[in-house]
Amino acid sequence: MKKYYCIPITNSYVFHSGLSLKDHLMIVDYPLYIRDASFKEFFYGRIYCDIPTNQEFENMINKEKEYMSEAFKEKNLPESIIAVSEGNDLYEISSKEKLQSTSSLLDMTFGITEEKAKEYLMDNPDYGVKVRNFFEKYYNKRMNYKEDNQEEKKEENNKQKKLLFIKNKNKNK
Repeated sequence: MKKYYCIPITNSYVFHSGLSLKDHLMIVDYPLYIRDASFKEFFYGRIYCDIPTNQEFENMINKEKEYMSEAFKEKNLPESIIAVSEGNDLYEISSKEKLQSTSSLLDMTFGITEEKAKEYLMDNPDYGVKVRNFFEKYYNKRMNYKEDNQEEKKEENNKQKKLLFIKNKNKNK
């Protein structure tokens, strides 16, 4: 039996390639990641020290949701992904990218019906493009990072070889 989920890409309990979706967002678009993290930090901090009225609270949440929604649209990124589980497999519905989750709360927190999943996809006709863009940006940035790291490692090895050469040269004098 298939189960469907609508998972925000700011989620830290669903993983792809060993990193949470939230970590993917950090790699794909750091300013958007920081905005989300900062608001959550501000929001949760306010609850404990200065509880706003219901109306103020609702206004803050709505303004931030609008801002984030607009930012995701501008950057051509999905706000949420639709995931499907079949048995032990969990994957994103359009790209078939394999996902993992360690949370037993996945069903309660993000579970939706097949009809709701279809409705979400119908309401977001560019969903597939945005999801592909999200994963492609992630892969491209990870590859660039790995290539940069390889160059740094080569440079470091060359420096060490030069230092060893100079050290040995000075010993022989």
